[in-house]
Amino acid sequence: MWQNRVIDFFKTTTQMGIHNHVLRNVQIVEVTKGRIVADMKVTKECCNPVNYLHGGMSTTMFDVLSSMALRSHFEAENVEPPITVSVDLSLSFLAGVPEGRTIRLETETLRVGNKIAFLTGKIYEKDTNKLVVHCKHTKFLM
Repeated sequence: MWQNRVIDFFKTTTQMGIHNHVLRNVQIVEVTKGRIVADMKVTKECCNPVNYLHGGMSTTMFDVLSSMALRSHFEAENVEPPITVSVDLSLSFLAGVPEGRTIRLETETLRVGNKIAFLTGKIYEKDTNKLVVHCKHTKFLM
């Protein structure tokens, strides 16, 4: 099943370098064509000095999970996913998430062209469904 290939690739990615530290508590809960949904509890190691989810943590999670959403677009079509690099990654922080809360990350592929893909992502506080971070991600397909 193609969804398992995406999840296996995510697991491999999370074992490398900084991704191991940043993504080890991320649990993928849904994989569909062009879309990934994941949950994560905000722990002390994910927080800034005032015990809220660190912006760099959000950025890394979006970089990886939106890339996984793009990968799922190709895997669902049984096409070898290309190597991709980020062209633009922009986040808007709408509210803070304190330590101890669980977040839901949703990433989605908006459009895939011959050389450029457009992705989006959102982080919600899971219990309240409050939107806390919005992301735009543009990737170059090599």
